[in-house]
Amino acid sequence: MPKRDAGWNLAGFEEHLERWIQQESPSEDVRFAVASWLLSRIEDPYHGMRREPEGHPNLWFGMVPGTLQGHEAVYCSYLIFERTGTVRCNSVTTLSWPA
Repeated sequence: MPKRDAGWNLAGFEEHLERWIQQESPSEDVRFAVASWLLSRIEDPYHGMRREPEGHPNLWFGMVPGTLQGHEAVYCSYLIFERTGTVRCNSVTTLSWPA
């Protein structure tokens, strides 16, 4: 995957982060883990993520490290536009693991 010297442009991450915090009321530790991880997308949005295999060629998704608590973890999905160097957030959400 391409490495950008100037970093990637993040779009929509702040709005999705704020919405997730309002809806889920996560602990401060989990908030910090998610916010720090989201900022790391500037350097490498591909790291630790999986590409949606069919139908959405730019869509990437994965679990945010350090957010697994009990049977729940925070996940993020976003679109990567290589030509413009933009990473556009699609969602930040807490999901339950199957029991």
